[in-house]
Amino acid sequence: MARGDSNPSSSGTPFGGYIPPYVFYNTIYASGGFTYGTPFHDIIYGTRGVDVVAGGAGSDIIYGYSGDDRIVGESGHDQIFAGIGDDWAFGGTGNDTIDGGSGDDRIAGDEGDDVLTGGSGVDKFEFTVGDGNDVVTDYEPGIDEFLFFAAYVNGPIDHSFTFTNEGILIEYGDQGDSVLLQGATFYIPGDFGFFH
Repeated sequence: MARGDSNPSSSGTPFGGYIPPYVFYNTIYASGGFTYGTPFHDIIYGTRGVDVVAGGAGSDIIYGYSGDDRIVGESGHDQIFAGIGDDWAFGGTGNDTIDGGSGDDRIAGDEGDDVLTGGSGVDKFEFTVGDGNDVVTDYEPGIDEFLFFAAYVNGPIDHSFTFTNEGILIEYGDQGDSVLLQGATFYIPGDFGFFH
């Protein structure tokens, strides 16, 4: 298990990730296998192999690089860049930004208002009632898949599709949750599944 070094770093903007000014980050280099972040803000770099990364508390920036990685941001407003491979990226609580990169990825923002990008490949986006108001930036009709879930619901989840100036707004469940398909002008019903 890899842990952070003892010298926090706030310099640099690696691979286009945004680092808020005046916020210090621990730098962690994964060594393969399972890597867990600190209770503070971390920048975690994966390997070229298969990584399992959990950010821990704090607003973390996580890079998966190549390999079929499993990444969980956990709490905080995390940024996850999964990289190359068929990755699984889960935001956790907080307003997260997730970019699946290339490959057939599985992406779930979880609670909070998240911004999700699948990247190239056949991507699967998963949402649950209570997740908040999310944005998907690159819906590819006929390629990507969207799954919506709710516990303790007998029958399909109530949902609607509305065309807006920003794209197609999907509202689902009974808690005010939504997903905006940013820039989308049409959708294929078969791309979307609503389950209980």
